[in-house]
Amino acid sequence: MAKADQQMVSTAACVIARNADGTDNYLYRGAPVPASVPKEEINRLLKLGVIGAAPKAAPAPSGGDGGGSGGAGNERPNKSANAAEWKTYAIAKGIPQETVNAATRDQLVERFYEDKLLPGETGDPDKSGS
Repeated sequence: MAKADQQMVSTAACVIARNADGTDNYLYRGAPVPASVPKEEINRLLKLGVIGAAPKAAPAPSGGDGGGSGGAGNERPNKSANAAEWKTYAIAKGIPQETVNAATRDQLVERFYEDKLLPGETGDPDKSGS
């Protein structure tokens, strides 16, 4: 069984992980559990079986495969990618998790294909995350 001090990821379609201050994180399958989630909450989610240890990172391929849906968040997903892939990509691009979690899949697609700001995001979309 995974230990609470390891990096954890969501293993369920959607997990709500509560921070110590009472705010919630919506984690889609494969999303990392943020450091703001207390150990007691991590232990509770582990017992429920909705989170687990992150898989060991595979070495990065030396060349691009020319396609796919974005893999580890390095390449922009296709417009048809699911919400979890878009959220992972947006977080990897430096958009705060709270902003990403509040956005819909369609808003994330518009953010990276049409340079529209997400709700709660300020500034120029070209300067952060594109």
